Amino acid sequence: MSFEHFILLLHLLGAGVLIGVALFSIALTVSQPLDQSRLLTIVLIRRFGTYSVGLLIITGIYLAWQHFGGWPTSVRFWTKMGLIVLDGVLAQVVIKQKIARAISGDNTAASSLPLWTSISALVILLIFTLGFLTTSGN
Repeated sequence: MSFEHFILLLHLLGAGVLIGVALFSIALTVSQPLDQSRLLTIVLIRRFGTYSVGLLIITGIYLAWQHFGGWPTSVRFWTKMGLIVLDGVLAQVVIKQKIARAISGDNTAASSLPLWTSISALVILLIFTLGFLTTSGN
């Protein structure tokens, strides 16, 4: 296996983990009751999302450099990067804060989690779609 294929494999592994985290976050927040154990499970699985995004950024920069023959100038690529930042803000500021408040007993924060985890999942879907379109040449 070549080094580029290994990096691509790591990138796809990170993408799969991130999709899993997004889907489990939605599933856990929409099922009732959203109790302490469920909230703590969400905290645990979302940590894997953070690690997978780190892996995706590192491998993605390498793959983009190889694909574009240098620093990418594609509008789709930079739109994708902007969406990654947006999802990072959603995950690390909004959702993380709402989970912490829900753990402390804030029912309003808990009731808004399905909305925010769904928005995050939609942003992730858009990121993957743009990644596919950017590399497929469409």
